[in-house]
Amino acid sequence: MVPRFRELGLILLAVLTVAVGWAGESFAQAGHVTTDWYRTPLTFAGLLLAAHVILVLLRFRGDQSLLPLVAILSGIGLLVLNYLDPGQEQAQIGWLALGLALMISTVVALPDVGLLQRYKYTAAAIGLGLLVVTAAFGREINGARLWLGVGPLQFQPSELMKVLLVVFMAAYLEERRELLARASYRWASLKLNPLPYLVPLILLWSLSLMLLLWQKDLGATVLMLGIALSMMYVATGRKTFVLAGLLLLAANVALTYRVFGYVHQRIDVWLHPWELANGPSYQIVQALYSVAAGGASGTGLGRGSPGFIPFASTDFIFAATAEQIGLAGMLAMLGVYVLLVLRGLQIGLLQPRAFSQLLGVGCSMVLALQCLVIAAGNVSLIPLTGITLPFVSYGGSSLIVNFLLIGLLLKLSARGSPA
Repeated sequence: MVPRFRELGLILLAVLTVAVGWAGESFAQAGHVTTDWYRTPLTFAGLLLAAHVILVLLRFRGDQSLLPLVAILSGIGLLVLNYLDPGQEQAQIGWLALGLALMISTVVALPDVGLLQRYKYTAAAIGLGLLVVTAAFGREINGARLWLGVGPLQFQPSELMKVLLVVFMAAYLEERRELLARASYRWASLKLNPLPYLVPLILLWSLSLMLLLWQKDLGATVLMLGIALSMMYVATGRKTFVLAGLLLLAANVALTYRVFGYVHQRIDVWLHPWELANGPSYQIVQALYSVAAGGASGTGLGRGSPGFIPFASTDFIFAATAEQIGLAGMLAMLGVYVLLVLRGLQIGLLQPRAFSQLLGVGCSMVLALQCLVIAAGNVSLIPLTGITLPFVSYGGSSLIVNFLLIGLLLKLSARGSPA
């Protein structure tokens, strides 16, 4: 066995924090600490300790910070969900167990992340195929066709698409990074690359964009374009890629603003929330009220009225949490995200191979961009996009895929990062 004392200590700290919060929430709601308050914290602790013990028994020598950081975020999510909807909180425990199992399975079953490089076009084909099937046969919920399902079970393919896109981009850029980084001719003051090397990426972005617009999932479109641009910049160091991508995004938003009613409404809600407060802006206005009600220190766990926000447990979990733990608590939670992303970037940059470097950076950027987009959207800095907050928002698809990303980072850390 390989001891992982740092991981164990940090997990115990996360569990203790969540347990204290659970007792406080129980007291706030019932006027006293109920006799069964410990059940969910005990289950939560058991799942995390089981994952830790398995890593110890496997003699895993990888990173010891990722799992505790994810633990505290997941614990915060469970606390907020318990207040908003106890039924969702119980379901989230089940998704958490599946996510941890997938994370461990990735560490055990994947002998070398380099094997993923061989299947870059397969990953792209599967991802686009899922989007086509979803657009054609998916279930439409709240005006967006985002889900595939059988009976009560349903899955959001765009969540898995994030991982498939990272795998494809890491493999493609590893093969083409030198050609893409080296300018072949100039146009005005810009350095341009041979068009044939950019065609596959342009086609991927264009097709993904068209399909996602067809599905009315603006959030996934923005997220995937952001992932692609950040990975291209890391691989080539070329700012022109970022500039071109931002111009492409601006052009697409301008076009869809005129063509698609739902994009037009999203922009209008963002620009004029108070004028439309009794209509389409109701969600964002309630979210802003919740954030304001939280103030600097929050109303306290189990207090406040975050339930007035529609979809508070998914798209607006940031605002619902901010009301209870305040600005100070939200800054602390965002600090945990910063540590998680920085640790992931460190793992990626310490890899000996370009593909592994880009894979680590891509996985980290998925988490970073999700957090940035939902936090900014909830306080009306950018238009709402319908993206979930990693490990905190309710949702099986999001939680399981994010644990898959952590599993990949753990596997990478076994070779390239200090424990």
